[in-house]
Amino acid sequence: ASSDVVFGAEVLQVIPPPLQIQPGANGTAVVTWATDPGWYLVQATSIEGPYTPVAGDPTSGFTVFSPVDNLFFQLQCR
Repeated sequence: ASSDVVFGAEVLQVIPPPLQIQPGANGTAVVTWATDPGWYLVQATSIEGPYTPVAGDPTSGFTVFSPVDNLFFQLQCR
């Protein structure tokens, strides 16, 4: 009888779709990304965070209306 034990593991790196922010009309900005239901948009007022989900779980083409403060966006895995 053999006492060998074998364990397996796999490490995956998850890379979010590219996020683009373009100027829109009347001082707005438009945030776009490749549509993927595995990701959701989050925002923060500081680049260090904390990041919170954008209200309404917006899809690509989300319009940001003249923010009072700085806003930083990223995609997070669901």
